[in-house]
Amino acid sequence: MITYETHKDQQLNNEFISFKKEDVENTGYYRYKSCKEFQQSKRFTNEMVRDLQRVKIQQTTPPSYSSVVEQEKLDLVQEFFQSFDHSIMVCNIGDLNQLLHVFKHRIYEVQIQFTKQQYHYLIPRLFDLFIQFRAEDLGNIIIEFLCLLFSRGKKLIELKVNWRPLYKIFKENCEISKQYGSFDDHHSTIKSQQKFNVLIYNCQPFFGGDEVVDELLEEIGGYLVPHSNYIYFCANVLYLFTPTYHFSTLTSMPKWIDLYLNYYWSWVDFNKDWDERWLFIFSRAIKFGVNIDWTPILPILYTKMLKALDLGVGSPSMAHLKPIKHKIPEIFRLTREDRMEFHSIGKIIACLINSKTEKPAIQHFKTLMSKISLYFHPSNTGDWTTDLGEMTLSMSKSFLKRNKYIPYPESIIQEFLEIIYPSLSNALYSKKKNISLTIAKIMNEFSHVAPTYILPKIIDDFYSSVDREEVNRLIGGIEVVSTCLHPILFSPQFPEGKTHLTAFMEIMIKCLDPIYTNKASGTFKFFNKLFSTILISDENQYIDQCENQIEENVTLSTSLFQEWSINFVDATINFLLQSSTKKGNFKRETVPNIFFRETMELFFGALSNEIFTAVLGRLKSVFTNLFEPEYYKQFGEFLKSSTLRDPIQSISVFLPVFVNKLFIKHRVTNGNNNNCNNNSSGGLKYDIIGDLSDQELRLYITYIGYLIFKGGHGLVEFKDQLIDILTVLMESDNKIVLKATSKVIRKLIFSLTRIYPLNTRVVPQTIVDRKENHIKYWGSTDLSTILPIEWFEPNENDINFAKLLIDKFLKGTNDKLSNYINSLKNNNNSNDDESNNNNNSYNRMKLLNLVIPIQSILRAATFLIKDTSKEIEQPREEFRYQTKRSKFEHGEISFPEFSTLKQEIFNNYKETIQYLESKNINEEINVLRVISKTLFVMFYCKGDIIDHTHDHLFEKWKNHKKLKGRNYLVYKAFKSHLIRQKLNYQHMPITQLALDSMHFTLNLSVHNYRRVRETAQKAFVNILNMFTGSYGLILPICINRLLEMKSDPEIKGISFIFQSKLVSRKLKGNTEWVKKLQPVVAKQIDQKFKPNTRATFSELKKVLLIAKRLPILNYYQSQEMKSLNCNQGIDIVSNDHHHSCYQKGMTFNNLTDQQKQLVEKASKSNKEHVDKNRSNLLITLESMVSISKSSEKNDSLPWRNHLFLLSSIIYYFSILFNPSPGLKDGFPYSEKYKDQETIIKEVVLCIAKNSKCDFPFSRIYCLHSIANILAVQSNKNIEFCYQNYFGYRFSNQEKIDMEVYGSSVDFERYLFNLTKDDVVALLFSDGTTNTANSNAGRLFAYMSQDHEESSTNSFCQSMTNKNFTPSYPNTRASVSNKDFRSFNAKYFFGLFQAVGGIKFIETIKPIMEKLKGKSEKEDYFLLVEMLAGISRYISINDDLLGDDKDNIFAWVSNLAFVSLAGCSNECTEAWTSAIRFITHNIRFDKIEWFSNLLFEVHKKTNNILAGSKSIKFLKAFLVEVTWKSKDLTEKLFEIAKTEFSNNYKQIRIEAMRLLSLLIIFQSDFSVHPPIIPQKESSILQGYIDIILNSSPPSSGSNSPVSHVNGNAINGNTSSINSTDVTMMDNSDSSTKNSKNAIKENIILLIYFLNSKNPVLVRSAPSLLKAIMSLTGDSNLEIAKDSSGCVYRMSQEFYFENGVIDQFIAVLNQTLQSPSWKIRTSILQFVQVFFFNHSFILSNQQTDSIVNTVLALTKDPQIEIREKSKATLASILISFKSDSNMVENLIKKAIKNLNVPDQSFIEKYSSLIILSSVVLAVPYNIPKYIPTVLQQLSKYSRNSHYKTAASTISEFWRTHKESWEEDKRQFTEEEAETILSTKVAPSYFA
Repeated sequence: MITYETHKDQQLNNEFISFKKEDVENTGYYRYKSCKEFQQSKRFTNEMVRDLQRVKIQQTTPPSYSSVVEQEKLDLVQEFFQSFDHSIMVCNIGDLNQLLHVFKHRIYEVQIQFTKQQYHYLIPRLFDLFIQFRAEDLGNIIIEFLCLLFSRGKKLIELKVNWRPLYKIFKENCEISKQYGSFDDHHSTIKSQQKFNVLIYNCQPFFGGDEVVDELLEEIGGYLVPHSNYIYFCANVLYLFTPTYHFSTLTSMPKWIDLYLNYYWSWVDFNKDWDERWLFIFSRAIKFGVNIDWTPILPILYTKMLKALDLGVGSPSMAHLKPIKHKIPEIFRLTREDRMEFHSIGKIIACLINSKTEKPAIQHFKTLMSKISLYFHPSNTGDWTTDLGEMTLSMSKSFLKRNKYIPYPESIIQEFLEIIYPSLSNALYSKKKNISLTIAKIMNEFSHVAPTYILPKIIDDFYSSVDREEVNRLIGGIEVVSTCLHPILFSPQFPEGKTHLTAFMEIMIKCLDPIYTNKASGTFKFFNKLFSTILISDENQYIDQCENQIEENVTLSTSLFQEWSINFVDATINFLLQSSTKKGNFKRETVPNIFFRETMELFFGALSNEIFTAVLGRLKSVFTNLFEPEYYKQFGEFLKSSTLRDPIQSISVFLPVFVNKLFIKHRVTNGNNNNCNNNSSGGLKYDIIGDLSDQELRLYITYIGYLIFKGGHGLVEFKDQLIDILTVLMESDNKIVLKATSKVIRKLIFSLTRIYPLNTRVVPQTIVDRKENHIKYWGSTDLSTILPIEWFEPNENDINFAKLLIDKFLKGTNDKLSNYINSLKNNNNSNDDESNNNNNSYNRMKLLNLVIPIQSILRAATFLIKDTSKEIEQPREEFRYQTKRSKFEHGEISFPEFSTLKQEIFNNYKETIQYLESKNINEEINVLRVISKTLFVMFYCKGDIIDHTHDHLFEKWKNHKKLKGRNYLVYKAFKSHLIRQKLNYQHMPITQLALDSMHFTLNLSVHNYRRVRETAQKAFVNILNMFTGSYGLILPICINRLLEMKSDPEIKGISFIFQSKLVSRKLKGNTEWVKKLQPVVAKQIDQKFKPNTRATFSELKKVLLIAKRLPILNYYQSQEMKSLNCNQGIDIVSNDHHHSCYQKGMTFNNLTDQQKQLVEKASKSNKEHVDKNRSNLLITLESMVSISKSSEKNDSLPWRNHLFLLSSIIYYFSILFNPSPGLKDGFPYSEKYKDQETIIKEVVLCIAKNSKCDFPFSRIYCLHSIANILAVQSNKNIEFCYQNYFGYRFSNQEKIDMEVYGSSVDFERYLFNLTKDDVVALLFSDGTTNTANSNAGRLFAYMSQDHEESSTNSFCQSMTNKNFTPSYPNTRASVSNKDFRSFNAKYFFGLFQAVGGIKFIETIKPIMEKLKGKSEKEDYFLLVEMLAGISRYISINDDLLGDDKDNIFAWVSNLAFVSLAGCSNECTEAWTSAIRFITHNIRFDKIEWFSNLLFEVHKKTNNILAGSKSIKFLKAFLVEVTWKSKDLTEKLFEIAKTEFSNNYKQIRIEAMRLLSLLIIFQSDFSVHPPIIPQKESSILQGYIDIILNSSPPSSGSNSPVSHVNGNAINGNTSSINSTDVTMMDNSDSSTKNSKNAIKENIILLIYFLNSKNPVLVRSAPSLLKAIMSLTGDSNLEIAKDSSGCVYRMSQEFYFENGVIDQFIAVLNQTLQSPSWKIRTSILQFVQVFFFNHSFILSNQQTDSIVNTVLALTKDPQIEIREKSKATLASILISFKSDSNMVENLIKKAIKNLNVPDQSFIEKYSSLIILSSVVLAVPYNIPKYIPTVLQQLSKYSRNSHYKTAASTISEFWRTHKESWEEDKRQFTEEEAETILSTKVAPSYFA
């Protein structure tokens, strides 16, 4: 037997994992770790892991138990492996599930680490288990555990993962060979697929190298077809499986880089998910390819990234023409992080800057940042700025991470920062806080690497923002200073940073603004960071220890700390009073996100003794004089924090204040103190002041509670005084006093008995006490300095004090309650006099005042008092591993002297309830609620084991260097301690007291009063979930009580309990409970119950239906069991539902006798368990079918219940009889289910019968289900649109897929063969008659009616979507699910198949003929669905029609022809979807008849609408047939060609759509760019020639693109006359219209083809030339639409140099056009084109384009000159070939302006150039801008040169708020000149 103790790695090799040395050394991760560039990532060893763990334990664990933690972890691991091996041997799924689930959390929670050998054992074993159990819930747990092992053990493990079996499972998960949606989709869980995808990603480092890519491409090659949806499957495969770690050892780019970059990536345009896939792949490849020269691909890669950024370039008026971003179909989507593509872009940019690609990468990066700087600015608050922020953050992190492994030269870091900082600085002042925070994080990261560059800029910017009116600038400055505070003050390279400390502190106090909460939030973060890094003490006495002037200055400034601290307290109080918002009646809530509590703790902890005393004095005055009861939480934080700092001093100062507020004190003589309430050591008596209000009492007692919280050892000093005070308060009969006092006692017990950190200051107390200058410790992150952590751990005095409190106030109060209840009982049974009765009579308030303190005090004391009642023994099979309960040491304290106290409290409560019930006192709501709460906290209230500090507090600390302050270490250590404490109280053995309490709270959970029920339900579920085995003891009782249906409270209470997530899953997984509960829940609840009761019960049905838990219904065997059965002569193969738990090399003889006995028992038990589960579910199913039958007779179920019943029937039927693919064992269903055929038939008939029930939702649901049974299809006559697209290279693979395609409906085929006759008999009582049966007529009437019901539309669409699979639709063109319901069409397909041939036709014919004559659209939709189903059937199964084949085809063709020809506008979409349903994935020769029918329909059209629709129908047909029939495409081409000259635009539009599809489907994608077929190419060239050679532009036609953008193109043509129209004769008017039609056609074609496929790339230049010539057309609509077309073409990306050269030639030719409108189109095109392509343009190409634009600045037409300004500015933004270009342009322009007698146009051109220079840098002021502005200012008053004035105006718009800062860039003369332009001159000046 292979176990962890006995195994060897080589024994564990399997199809997934290999430990062979040659395999391991070939993995990417092994090669990565061997790469010298990543020396800091050397693989770990077991010893290193253990050493790190020991150090961490020593640093973060309280001393009292730190010595046992390591051994505890080792014991946990040992126990895990023993249980794991044993559970595999006995094949116990439940134990394996529980073990892996619990231990997965243990790994996270207590940081358990495995050794290398343990990883190597677990990974292959878990893969074997996954193959066996992937269909069970256990499969998901295994995936999660494997992901955890790979991610945490990456640096230890050495193995190879074979990608092929992972790919096989991934392919099955994607269901790419699935025909339709299955009968029930319960097996298709998206969540498990997502988890498996994560596992693939985690395994990827352990794949091989480039050979894996070759194998992947070979595997998926047959699916890589541009027009098939399977292309998305291929992208997902490459996304998840492409290995990249091996790039660390490569020195050149592998071939597949070019294939991915220039080939596959270009196939799909403007699809966010598509781009993200490829960006992610390249980001990984470039990250690891540190020795590869990426220079050759830089231009294309940067251009692709720019395309993915999708920035808004060009005129905003054209934005609506920008291509729409598409999405990958839902079926192929992977879960992804938000803005993942921007993360990938950032990583690519940073990682390209390596030693081989350094200079060109920096230059490209500089150009990119120049381009996006306009969008990355506070004035842009939209998605662009957010997305670019994510990109910049990712880029910065990747850059810094790379610098950590492979340090960059200082010059590179400097250059990188110079490029990125201006944009960061601008975006920092955004109005969106998340953007500011992102930028602040980036600056913090860089401040650790380049402090001398970043920090002075940050400080200067902050100071300049302080006195500004712009609040966002100040908020941004606060955020960045608070985030970067640590490097500002404590960077060794920037020592002068400390000198700014006092200035920062003074400024920040003034920023505590109650109006702007974002400002206050940033300010408090600053204080939090400040107090966690410095000590607030006057260090002037140590000034002689200073080593330099900076230290002296800082030391001197510390003399101001005391005054500042007092001012800080005052400012904080003032802020709280003004900003806190009211919540409820008695309290205020602090502004969120200011971390007030944590900041106060740090503040007081940082204070020196002298300053602390001064602050306490100030606070004493505040608490003495200020009465603000609503702010008790806020002011209480001052008390808590001061006590944590120094409990003795704090309590000594504040306790007398509150005592004086509450009590009158007087001294008592020794002879007169017998009756005194209390005696302190000084003989003081306390009496509560009589005239205090409840508000005052609550406030001052609450303050005492805050004051003593976490007082530690100092509390003992005030023991007597506190006991005296609490005794007086607890003797009060005021409920408010008792409640508040109980909380004080609870906090005292907590503070005395729990372990917690004593402080979070920057250094330990030992360093604080040193007589030296503490400045040198400020900001320390050195572990040797900031450790150890100082803990409070209770000593004997603390424990004794806590015992006294429990004895006096908890036990004492419980005794009082006991005495009071007994006195009431005795009084009830005695005949005492009236006065005695009055003294012992029932008093509601007295009872409440007794139970309230017990509940409150017990909340803290419960952790100290053990439950010593008897443990309930749980029955457990002998063969199961007897797991020891894990105990986690956490310094636990227990008080044995109170061991019976919990039982006593429970008994008292029980007697209290009994008394109240005996006296019929049923309205003690508050008492019962308190009792429920008491039982809730009696069993360890987990809510009390939490630290309210959140990780968000430390976001500003996080940095790539992993520097941590002491407060963060303290937080993590305390959190770890609390986790251990919490874990210790999980999975506890159930005791008698716990069981009694559950019974008790269960009774209260069904109480008559809602408030009692709610509290008790919470308590009940808390106790239930805490104890192991509680479900089995309690839930049967709950089920029985629910089934009795006694009362409204009973039903509501238990229904609510069952809706708990854990409880509902337990119920769903236990078939015994399902058998009892499900049939009753399925019924309609009696109407005698209240409406809200019925609603709660209905909600329970919903919860039970969606609960995710599958019972074990298949018998699994371990190898030991298999060997046992073989030994005994049992033929295991003959048994049903058998699955082996794989283990190599195992024989039964290897086992000991004891193990053999265990295996035998386990095998028998497992078989019995499976049989029992199946039997229970069969009974459940039979019961629900019976309910369905009975409801048909008496119509007893409302529609919701009816739908729930049917859903449950289908669900349980499916899990019983339709196993998931991983469990199919090859046995025929007819043999497996021979004994259950009766119930199978009943279920199917039940579904069929309800397909014509009265409830629409149930009817539709059943129709969908029965359709999937009836419409089973084989793989006969099937041909996919992707098959053999690239020839027969991948033909072998397709045969396998066809087998899977056929077998994907095996279960439905079995159901069909078993039940078809019964279903037909149910629907057609006489299938041979020639008239429709009434049953069928009723069904069809309902189906028609369902089309009319708007309420069911979304439900029908969701049902239709369930039929969508990767194989349908198989082309990228989307299918509408609005009016055509594919499940209805499948239903008729199935009916035809079931009834057969002419019988079905004769039955259905009268109904269809009747529908044909109806005009309502609902009837028409139904007729279309009927024709779709029938047509698909006869196409696939024409060989089964026999002699009636011709007649059937003739009748169907005739009916379809009439329907198609008479199709109305609103029904067109239904027919196009139906055509795709009919024809998808069928051999063309089988559907050729339908194509002929469509051609006939087109041929006989006689009006505009009919003509356009007939082409739509042909287009829908082509979408499914694609390229497969040459004859078809030729016919369609001829139709498109004929209709090009049609007089009617609507027809021409559809013809161009058709042509666009023909071009896409027939283009050759084996090369890039694709090559358009000759015929279509000649059409394009013909259009171009006609346009270019045509006479001057004509007029008289409307805009085609206007129709494209409007509704008409989508079929809304109601405004067009539908009367017959003939073609015009060959007159001049006809010629003019024909030319206009050609112009419109080419515009349409570009519109339809651009942004979808790159098919027009080769023809684009000649097309552009033609389109530009149309921009000057006299027909304004054509001119306008051609202008839009130019913009659309400019948005495309062209990566071929030859194509770009052709574009430039076209621009130069167009420049000579006499039409100024045509010349204007050059600017429109160049503005976007240059921005998009500047990375790939050569210097010559760039110069040519720039010269063209400069020429247009001198154009005689003023409109052109003005437009050239924006274009030239755009070029200047992205210009990269000549860094001196801007200066040269400026010099030439200024020189031109100064030439005497210079022409007006030349001057105007110069001003245009200067204006463009200004507009190119709207938010910055380079050194040349002042000169340019000065020149423009000279012409700003001249009305002939308006461009100068407009540019100056734009400058003031973008710089008005920052002018005070910007004017520093100008000389005094320049500034004065610029300012003179701000105000217009006055005539009265």
